[in-house]
Amino acid sequence: MGAVAAPKWPAIVASMSPIGQRPFVEDRRPGANARAGRGAGKSYGMAARFHRPSAAHPGCSSVFVTISTERSRDILSPGIWKLNEKFDLGIVERKKDNSFVWPNGYRVLLRGCKDRNECNKRRGTPWVEAIWDEADAINPGLLEYDIHECVEPRLVDYGGTWAAGGTPGAVPHGYWYKLSSGELPHYHTHSWDARTNPHIQALPYFLGVLGRMHGVPDRALWPKGVTSLEQILADPKHWHLLPARFVREYLGQWISDLRAIIYKLTPANSFSTLPIEPDFITLGIDLGANGPEDEDLDHAAYSVICSHSSLPFIWVAEAKRLPDITVTSLAGHLGTVLERYPGAIGFIDSASAGKIIEKTYRKMGIPIRAAEKGPKLRRIQLVQGAIAARTFQLHISQCMDARHEAVSLVWDESRSLHHPKCADDVWDAILMGALPHFGDYRPEIEPATIGSDEWLRERDREEFEQALRDAIDQAA
Repeated sequence: MGAVAAPKWPAIVASMSPIGQRPFVEDRRPGANARAGRGAGKSYGMAARFHRPSAAHPGCSSVFVTISTERSRDILSPGIWKLNEKFDLGIVERKKDNSFVWPNGYRVLLRGCKDRNECNKRRGTPWVEAIWDEADAINPGLLEYDIHECVEPRLVDYGGTWAAGGTPGAVPHGYWYKLSSGELPHYHTHSWDARTNPHIQALPYFLGVLGRMHGVPDRALWPKGVTSLEQILADPKHWHLLPARFVREYLGQWISDLRAIIYKLTPANSFSTLPIEPDFITLGIDLGANGPEDEDLDHAAYSVICSHSSLPFIWVAEAKRLPDITVTSLAGHLGTVLERYPGAIGFIDSASAGKIIEKTYRKMGIPIRAAEKGPKLRRIQLVQGAIAARTFQLHISQCMDARHEAVSLVWDESRSLHHPKCADDVWDAILMGALPHFGDYRPEIEPATIGSDEWLRERDREEFEQALRDAIDQAA
């Protein structure tokens, strides 16, 4: 990779901040990560990393990955054009294949990482350099899969390297946290913030932001000897006094932000045995991966929700993720669940291929209907309120998948939906199954279709109950 010097490379390196930015760009170890606050110059550094091997690899390809192709273009473009402006490198954008191309044919492809299909498209290409940015916005499992199973094996062709970058997330959890926190010591992380960027006046802006977000700590909390907000910003030991969002977004440090977590479960939200035989039971079924062009599944999730009309409690008796499942095997699994909970009604997401699956299951005699449509925020708020009131309880051992998701399930930017990076299949199933237990949403029970398996079972049950009553009357 060092056989041919990149044009104007010494001047490019000299243009960078010696704190954070330059060490990151010059670090050729695989997994050299950039954990930086906003405005720190991370994107410019990534553009420079792509330029470094360009002269030695004419006609070859590197790849830049974020949550979507459009986002990749938005992030990398300013850095690329800044390099062009300052050093006249002759890089051009080729929109038809979403790439930036150097004069010798070396190119950087802009790609997304929304699902495994996108990741798998990167398996066949030999890569010179690969960088993932805004890593916290990518599903943790997908990020790890894309790096180590799809791209890294094809870096061997050119002895290439990979890197990841971004700001910390609201919850110290997931693969980006492992990469950038020191939890995986064989990957080196460079951390810096905008105060090291010589092209902007970051400190006055930081002080203004703290004032606008009402984040200036009470003076009674200031440590002894500290007389200014500048001193607090200058010493990481004092950053616990600042708002978590500021520390995360502007200073680039991992810190727990409990306000971002949606489902704040406590020991009071657990139960081991139902205190009463429930008189209303529902199943929530989330179809984890299906769409108009793919009516089959690769995973799904289900929940069993119980309540009794005499009590305010809602009990989640089971909530589990089902990997490697098909439409047929899911039907068999639901049949087994219904044997444990006779009389339960299933609610399924009827979007996309879900409507076809719903109709298929109804023909099979599974009592199922489309889940309530409408804004998801209202369903989340109802469950949040019940959790806070301790009337929403999860079985202590049969809901571990739901508990695992809840640890890192945070709001999206609009604070109205689950963040798309988060695994939420189990909680989507819980929301669908739980909504009918909130009074105004309880549906009218539809009579079974004449001739269906459900109708035959109901008729047999009525005949049995009538025969039992007749026998009791005769004995009396």
